[in-house]
Amino acid sequence: MATNRADLIEMMLRVPLKAWKGGVADSGSTSTVVDDERPEPDDYFQNTTPISVVRIVSTTDGAAPKGEQSRITDFVNSSGTMTVSTDKPFTVAPAAGDTYVVLSEYEWGELAAAINLVIDSLPKSALVPKIDETVTAQADTQEYTLPDGFQVIYRITQENDSGDYINPIPPDQYTILDTNPPKLKFYQFPTERDAEGFYYGSLWYNSSLSDDKHFRIEGFSRQERLETDDDICYLNPLYIVFKAAALVLASRVTAADYDSFKVRAAELERQAETYYDTLIDTQLPPNSKWLK
Repeated sequence: MATNRADLIEMMLRVPLKAWKGGVADSGSTSTVVDDERPEPDDYFQNTTPISVVRIVSTTDGAAPKGEQSRITDFVNSSGTMTVSTDKPFTVAPAAGDTYVVLSEYEWGELAAAINLVIDSLPKSALVPKIDETVTAQADTQEYTLPDGFQVIYRITQENDSGDYINPIPPDQYTILDTNPPKLKFYQFPTERDAEGFYYGSLWYNSSLSDDKHFRIEGFSRQERLETDDDICYLNPLYIVFKAAALVLASRVTAADYDSFKVRAAELERQAETYYDTLIDTQLPPNSKWLK
């Protein structure tokens, strides 16, 4: 279900907003994008209100001009050539196979901001998987600062000599300390009991802590904000795009079109709510530990 921000915006424009005008370039230059399948008449894009911009969504090599956009100053139907403003040309010529979208009624940044507003409003129970392997074990060290972002931890495994993560550490042999930031603490056999023959069980810490070996920490986190088009959203994209589209339409309600925008926004809001339960039905594994 993982979807990046660019895909979410495309879904939003295609389905709830019904405003997708995208395609695949045949060629281009720093001042043009050519797609001979565009059906619009001559001069169409520079006469929209507001004037249309063309944005390069993806490139065949993942490099520039990906993410660049410029205002369209001319369009020729016979060749499918969109010419962009000389004040803001592309840094690199779009190539055959690069994808683009033409935006007029909605702005890319506006749609991206609406997506992040939805993510920010999600409840604590809307969890996504998170794995971290950056914490390194040190001999004779019981406590480790946990990486940022975890809401729940359900499994910790230390890598073996082959670099594999095979045998999880027993969950009753570590705890999460309510510190700032939170810390992971392994239980240790109290050395003062050694001479008394006190039976304390077989603790992982005393026999298995290996210096300079990484821990794999598995759990769940909140969905992070999507700051770039490549950032991934792990939540149900249908909820995100319908809810974000409802926010966009609601922000555009004016006296002149109050009824139509209000009705459309309400319809999208209801559609989003039909997917809400998919955000909060995460079944936590046994022995999961919540971070405060």
